[in-house]
Amino acid sequence: IDEYHLCACWLLGHFPHGSPPLFDLHSVTNPSVLLLFFHQYHQIIVSSSYYPSTNPILIIISPRPIVHSVSRLIMAFLDMYDGRCDVFIRQKRSIVSQLTRTRKLRSFSLSHPATNKSNYFVRSISLVSPEKMTSSASSKTTTMAIAIIMCSFFLDRVLAYSWSSVRIGGGGYVTGLAVHHTTQNVLYARTDVGGAYKYNFGSVSWTPITDNFSMKDPYYIESIAVDERDLTGNTVYIAAGNSGKSVNNDVYISKNSGSTWAATGLNTLVSFTGNDDIRWQGERLYVDPFDSKVLYYGSRDDGLWQGIAAAPGSSSVTWTQITSIPYGTPNEGIQFIVCGNKTSLRNPPQDTHCQRLFVGVAGEGVYRITATNLNSLQVALESGSPIRPARAALASDGILYVTGRTAGVGKRSTAGVWSTIVPASGYEYCAVTVDPNNANKIIVGTRASTFNNPYYVSTNGGSSWTQFHRTQGNTVVYDVPWWPSNVHLAAVATILYEPIQGNTAYYSDWFGTYFGSALDTATHKWETHEKGHEELVALNLVAPPHVSLLSGHADCNALIHTNGVAAWPAMTIDNIKGQNTMSFDFMASNSQYMARTMTKTHEPVNAADGGGLYSTDGGVTWTGKGEEFYFINLSTYLFIYLCIYFIIHVFIYIHLFAGHRIYFSDW
Repeated sequence: IDEYHLCACWLLGHFPHGSPPLFDLHSVTNPSVLLLFFHQYHQIIVSSSYYPSTNPILIIISPRPIVHSVSRLIMAFLDMYDGRCDVFIRQKRSIVSQLTRTRKLRSFSLSHPATNKSNYFVRSISLVSPEKMTSSASSKTTTMAIAIIMCSFFLDRVLAYSWSSVRIGGGGYVTGLAVHHTTQNVLYARTDVGGAYKYNFGSVSWTPITDNFSMKDPYYIESIAVDERDLTGNTVYIAAGNSGKSVNNDVYISKNSGSTWAATGLNTLVSFTGNDDIRWQGERLYVDPFDSKVLYYGSRDDGLWQGIAAAPGSSSVTWTQITSIPYGTPNEGIQFIVCGNKTSLRNPPQDTHCQRLFVGVAGEGVYRITATNLNSLQVALESGSPIRPARAALASDGILYVTGRTAGVGKRSTAGVWSTIVPASGYEYCAVTVDPNNANKIIVGTRASTFNNPYYVSTNGGSSWTQFHRTQGNTVVYDVPWWPSNVHLAAVATILYEPIQGNTAYYSDWFGTYFGSALDTATHKWETHEKGHEELVALNLVAPPHVSLLSGHADCNALIHTNGVAAWPAMTIDNIKGQNTMSFDFMASNSQYMARTMTKTHEPVNAADGGGLYSTDGGVTWTGKGEEFYFINLSTYLFIYLCIYFIIHVFIYIHLFAGHRIYFSDW
């Protein structure tokens, strides 16, 4: 069986003298294990013209030791490998002596490999010969059992599993980005369910920096920030968690780009929910750019907190709540913290710490904190500021821009006067960034839970705007082949100018991160670099014989891996009747016949929200309305009750022998 690199031959019959069986290795494709059963025989012939590219294990099962024939068999294998094969022998010394005299046996051992008391070679020949076996049925069963045990033992070592990520290519929500304003080519990303990443500009790839966490909570990243005082860009902070106040939820610090992390001890004081609503706003976590011992974190339901570390980069932090800042709208709370010092971050600051901060509070507006003395903060609400602030950006001339969701964009002058600028009506605004080399050049992004969210560019401080979107003023190059062409600008979370070169920028959305160039021209160029960003939630996997893999996912339905799992899928399964593939199966006698169930939403309520489909061409096209397969008839009360206790999963089983009969189960 080539798929498992295992060849098993049963030679259990009686052979008349002079008519030996021929073991023809030409029909075997580089097996890792050759499992041979012998009942009675006089000799065996092995084709000597077979030269495998890999050295298989030979396991011989025989009811009695037949010294000469077994010796000849081993010697034939040694001839094939030109004496390069290491041999493990568990057999009579007469065979060992005979083989040793040929000078082709480099090493051998008489002990059982499980005892570990002698040399053991993984690529080896093993003889197993129960000497007291007879030709009875029970002895054959015993022989078979011994063969299975030995085969399992050696397969464990020859076919040891090596795990790696199946290559999907993004597909999950990148909810925030962080750059270093002094050091070029430092870029971090946070996601709602897939942890945090650092971009490698040399290899044009992302490195996951939270995969070393053994618990799930730190994979939900609420916010991310870099230490501006560390010019290497290696010191990074994350606020992570998704289950309220938990021992694993915390503000973590890494001084080596995420190789190791240390908690700062905010976990018992603040709730974290990195995969909740408005997770695309921020940033809630802020490291003082002038004194990195000073940290700030704005929570959703527990107010604003200030942390003072024992030293820059230390995880020994004393957290204190700033009680004069209100909590804000429940489950939204503090949206962002930015430093309001006019001093450019590129130049060595004169201040000992950031002495003026702006804090966005949902349902309240923007608060100004005067921090001349860190032990005595002065707090005031900025009159005229957006009541539902989302994100903020400070221009190099000291002007502050704040997106106000449905209220447009708030602009604060250096004199403290607020005005509202609306690039276009009818949109909710979130992302905002200012060119570091031109304080009058601003980009603001609209945000809606759909594709092709337009963004607007102003070169005169917001007096006039130019709209850009997928089909207007943009060219897009995707490196992931299965991404639909219309996913550009999908629920945009953030846009950031590259802090050194103002002509380039980054933005993140539902599917990944885009890299923009030529932003001073009439046509902006965007491209994706998704290598290493693997975030898509897998709900179900199936590997039918005709294709490497079919993977079912949340939000992106399902993918067909036609070129192996080391390459990106070439196509996505059609999006009929849903966005979440819950289950796959295929017919054993003909894998071109497949079935799958899916839901249109994460919490289906009725038949219109889910369905079942079948395919007759191996999963390329699908047929079915859905309602005839998927039934839910529950009262609202019962639905809510079940949702508390159960995760929605639907399983399909296809009868292995009854042709096209399909079985499924639901609630």
